[in-house]
Amino acid sequence: MLKRPLADLVVPAEQTLPDPEALGGWKIPEIDRLSLARWGLPVMGRVNFDACISRAVVPRCSDQGRAYFSLGTWIGLEIAVDVPSGAVWGLSSDGWHRDNYYINSSVSLLVDFAWRWYWVSQIEDDELGGDYYESCHLFLDAVASEDPDVKSRRHSLWRAVVLPA
Repeated sequence: MLKRPLADLVVPAEQTLPDPEALGGWKIPEIDRLSLARWGLPVMGRVNFDACISRAVVPRCSDQGRAYFSLGTWIGLEIAVDVPSGAVWGLSSDGWHRDNYYINSSVSLLVDFAWRWYWVSQIEDDELGGDYYESCHLFLDAVASEDPDVKSRRHSLWRAVVLPA
C-alpha cells in the first residue's frame, strides 16, 4: 500500500470529490487543487473521517483572522485548508490556536496519505499475523518521510489517529 501508485488505491465508489467550480476559486497552490480534483478524499466512517468538501468559493475566516476552506471532519475536528499556503490543520470548535492538530503541509499530501490510510486502516491483526502496529509504524514513517513536519509537530493528527496513546 505504501509504495503503490495512488491511481491503484482510489476506489471511485468511496471517493468524495469537490465541486469543480468552487475548487477553481480556491486560492491555494495549484498542485493541491489538481490533486483534490483528480483523487478526492476517501469515505472513512470507520475511522471517524467524514469528507465533506466545502462548496464555497470564498474562504471562511476564523476568529483569529485566518482564512480557510473545510474538507470535512476527522475525530471531531474540522479539517481546514489554510489559505493561501494549502497546509492542512485539524481545528477544534474554538478555531485556530496553538494546540490545533497539524495534519499535512499540503492538500496533495493529505489526499495521498488519506487514501493509503483508507487501506492500511482496514487491515486486521489476524491478517498480518499480529503485525498491525508494525504496519501503523511503517505508515507513520512513510508519512513523516514525505512530510517531515508530521514527525516534528507536538500535535500531529496522523500520530494521534494512527497510534493513539
